[in-house]
Amino acid sequence: MLKWIVFSIGIVGMDQAMKLASNAHLVGESVQLLPFLSFTHVCNTGAAFGMLSGFRWPLVAIGLLFVGYFSWEIRRETIEGSKQPILLLAYSLILAGAAGNVIDRLLHGCVTDFIFLHYWGWGFPVFNIADMAISIGAACWIWTLIRPRKNEAEVIND
Repeated sequence: MLKWIVFSIGIVGMDQAMKLASNAHLVGESVQLLPFLSFTHVCNTGAAFGMLSGFRWPLVAIGLLFVGYFSWEIRRETIEGSKQPILLLAYSLILAGAAGNVIDRLLHGCVTDFIFLHYWGWGFPVFNIADMAISIGAACWIWTLIRPRKNEAEVIND
C-alpha cells in the first residue's frame, strides 16, 4: 500500500511544482515549446473544460470524496493481496490527480492549467499534470474492467 501512496504523493509533488512555476513565470504569457505544444497559464475556476465554473466548494467536496474513495480502494486492494497492479496504478493516478486539483482550489480558488496542445488552428483545452493523471488512471481502470482475465475466460469456456 505504501508504495502506491508514495507514488501518488510524487505525482502530486510534480503537479504542484509545475503549477508553482506556471504561476510564477507564465501569468499572462504563452511560451511555445514545439510547433504543437505551448505552456499557457490559465486559472480554471470550473471542472474539465471549464464546466461548472464558479462551483468552487462543491468541486472541492467532490475532489475530497474522490481522494477518500481511491485511498480506501488502494488500502482494500493491497490488504486483499490484489494481483492487479494496473488497477492499483489507476487508483493511485486518479487519487493524485484529484488531490492536486483540490490543493489548487483550496489555495488559489481555481486550478492552474498550463499545457496547451495545438496544431494548425486547432487547440485542445489547456490542462495540467493532475488532469493527465486522472485521464490515464481512468483509462487504466476501464482497461481492467473490459479485459478478460484468465479465471473468467476459463469459466466462460467451460
